[in-house]
Amino acid sequence: MFEWKKDGLKEVFFRGGSHYNSNRPGQSEEFKGRVSHFPEELKHGDASITITNTKMSDSGDYTCDFPRLQPRQIFHIKLVVVKSGKPGSGVSSHSSDQTFRKVMIGVAVGVLTKCLFL
Repeated sequence: MFEWKKDGLKEVFFRGGSHYNSNRPGQSEEFKGRVSHFPEELKHGDASITITNTKMSDSGDYTCDFPRLQPRQIFHIKLVVVKSGKPGSGVSSHSSDQTFRKVMIGVAVGVLTKCLFL
């Protein structure tokens, strides 16, 4: 079982018998339909998630909590989404909350893995 939260309050993703993508209630509205994980990687302790249609407002402090592990483990990741000023990047400089394709943030038990913009 693991749970991702943003800024300590907003429910991003929960995996424990059921998860938000299977209609589990409680996920913050801003993440509905945008977060997925890699179930085949759970057996390796990998609890990475992907956030699609990433926005500047997705920036923040994320935690991934494994409450049933002994000792309990909580991983902290600071996600900073920045706009690209490069010509041809597809990002409009007129919007205050641009949308990007997706970002993957992840942890594996005992190891911080990656944060990739795709």
